[in-house]
Amino acid sequence: MAVYAAAETGTAALLAEGVRAENIPGVDVTVVHPGRIRSEMNERVGRRTRFMADTVPGVRAMVAAVQRRRVRAYVPARPWAPVGLPVKRLPLSAVNRPA
Repeated sequence: MAVYAAAETGTAALLAEGVRAENIPGVDVTVVHPGRIRSEMNERVGRRTRFMADTVPGVRAMVAAVQRRRVRAYVPARPWAPVGLPVKRLPLSAVNRPA
């Protein structure tokens, strides 16, 4: 999961933010930060996972963010949007706990 998360973050930072910085006329960029959304990747998780969004509402929220031309979207929004910035600033020991 650490490698997956790093690749996801790198893609958002390098690709999406880079394209947005180029300010190409007619090109809108929405960086979607998906939280826990039910998918094939996590269907075999043996324990109850908090804050997991069902697939259909999660996908609808992503599509809505893109259609609204939001710069950044956390899906599902709760609890990830309010905690996104503090988590980036906290020491790793404070955020590296099982959910």
